[in-house]
Amino acid sequence: MGPQRPPTGAAAPGPVAAHQMGAAPANPTLIHSQTEMLTAPAVRPAAEGPKRRGFRPHWFIVVLVVLMAAAIGGTGWWFSEGRYTKVPDLSGLNITIAKSEAEKQGFEVKIGTPEHDKEVAEDKVLRTEPEPGKEVLAQSRITLIPSAGPVKIAVPNVVNLPEADARAKISEASLTAGTVSRVPSDTVQRGLVLRTNPQVGTKVREGSRVQLVLSAGQLMPDVSEMQCDQAEAFLRGKGYNPTIVQQTDNAQPGTIIAQNPAARAEVTAGQNVQLTCSKGPDTGFHWPWENPDNVQPGQALVAIPDVRFKNVGDATRELRTAGFQVRVRKIAGAGSVVAENPLGQAPAGTRITIWH
Repeated sequence: MGPQRPPTGAAAPGPVAAHQMGAAPANPTLIHSQTEMLTAPAVRPAAEGPKRRGFRPHWFIVVLVVLMAAAIGGTGWWFSEGRYTKVPDLSGLNITIAKSEAEKQGFEVKIGTPEHDKEVAEDKVLRTEPEPGKEVLAQSRITLIPSAGPVKIAVPNVVNLPEADARAKISEASLTAGTVSRVPSDTVQRGLVLRTNPQVGTKVREGSRVQLVLSAGQLMPDVSEMQCDQAEAFLRGKGYNPTIVQQTDNAQPGTIIAQNPAARAEVTAGQNVQLTCSKGPDTGFHWPWENPDNVQPGQALVAIPDVRFKNVGDATRELRTAGFQVRVRKIAGAGSVVAENPLGQAPAGTRITIWH
């Protein structure tokens, strides 16, 4: 028979039984240790000692953190604000001064094409691009637009046009026809524009007034008091057909005392003109310079310089230097003397009339 199993429910054999049954004997020490582990009370963890003090970073770590924070803040400021600046307001400044000022502030400056403006004078800053106050990157380019001043228009050529046509042409040029005056002219037909003021071609502001000077045509020249031979020669040179009649008069003999047509009457080229010439009084009166016997004591006769065909200014100075008074009368508008009265001799201080 084989070995018999213990019956079910039977207690496990103890050490003696096991020994008796031939099992290897157990280690007493091991058994004792196991027994103590089973029977010993739970061991509580030893009480914790005092807490250790917190870690204190070294001073250079604090400085490093501060520097890093400043660098981060500065970088943020640079990318958000530091790279930008505002366009200065240079309006109204001289373009050269404005350019210099903008360059001092670090901008690159370009001068744009001038534009006309009624208010801002020429060569002053009209505006900037970008506009003043706008934020742009530092050292950006800004463009200065200079003013060309008000629009200027050349006075159109309206010479030899009738007044109505001249007014229309001036209006078409964005100008305004102003006052009208009339002056005599031997070359321009009566009623046509002789000249303008300002002159044709002059550049003026848009809307400016242009005065018209119309031709009054030929007007009868005033030859009164002129010596008869000089008056006749002058009128023939102007295209008239003069005739002379003599008449007794207290006026200086040989001078014009009347004319027909009258002075400044409208006439035409080739017109007949009657001149009345004084023969002097019928009592045998003679002007002092014609009769030396009648010269007052102490009054010497002085030779009258003949200044005909000389420049008016030079003639005037020459006569005054000789001791005479001078009266200047305009008859032809020339720059030289066309007639003089009296001629010959006269006492110093006598008034000499010259025509030009």
